Amino acid sequence: MNKMTITAQVSTKKYPGERKEENLDYMLTGSVKGKDSVAYDKGSDIMWNGVGVSAKSSHFTLMSAKLAKGETMAEQLDFYFATVHSTVFAYITKEDDVYMMNAIEFREFLEVFGTMERESEKNGGGWKVRCRAESKKMLQWFEIRLNG
Repeated sequence: MNKMTITAQVSTKKYPGERKEENLDYMLTGSVKGKDSVAYDKGSDIMWNGVGVSAKSSHFTLMSAKLAKGETMAEQLDFYFATVHSTVFAYITKEDDVYMMNAIEFREFLEVFGTMERESEKNGGGWKVRCRAESKKMLQWFEIRLNG
């Protein structure tokens, strides 16, 4: 796991998650390609030196219930990691610290801080994995693994 901090705030996006993703894109690549509509298994949020990076922030959804396979969180995580395009997973904190993880580290993170949540009826009402909102416990978890 690596840690870096976003210093340039270039994004003008309204939503915090989109803003954080664009600022990370700029920090890593020097440009902002904007929000994509590519599924998690077909592309990555950011391409950085030939590596696909999935950018996440507080209370993120791992994948839509329509794309998820499995009844339990373990089954959905198995499916996700078998099909995800990205090989690096970046969690961007509210303070713009970025924890860059490999798939093993990201899965451990999800097993601790993920939960199953039902999508809205208008989106089909299926179950999906969602990360809890950012907390002190979560930030401590990162720091222990970073320094440990």
